[in-house]
Amino acid sequence: VSAFEAGGASTLFTPKELGFQTNKHYDIVVDITSRKTKKLGLNASPTAVDRHDVKVVFEVVWNTLAFMNSKSFSDTPLAGRTVGYAGKFRQFEKLIEEFSRSPEAPSAP
Repeated sequence: VSAFEAGGASTLFTPKELGFQTNKHYDIVVDITSRKTKKLGLNASPTAVDRHDVKVVFEVVWNTLAFMNSKSFSDTPLAGRTVGYAGKFRQFEKLIEEFSRSPEAPSAP
C-alpha cells in the first residue's frame, strides 16, 4: 500500500489560505482542521475524495429513496434497482457494502 493510498491526498492549505473566496458558510459547514464537512464527514477538497465519501453519499441517497418509497411507492418505485458496477449487475443498496470494503478486499460475486 502506498503512502497515498494509506493516508489519502494531503492538503497543505485551506482555500482561504490560498486566497480563494469561499462561501460565507464555509467555516460553519467545514471543520478547518480535518478539512471535512461537519455533518457527513465528507472531504472538502475534491482531490481528497475517496471510497468513504462515495459510501456516505450512497447511504444518504439510498436512505432517502427508501424513506420516500415507504411513503409512496408510486413516486419512487425501487423495483428493478439493479445497477451495473465493475462489470457485474448489483442491487443499488449493495453498492454501499462494496464501498465499505478496503480497496484490496475481493469483491463478492
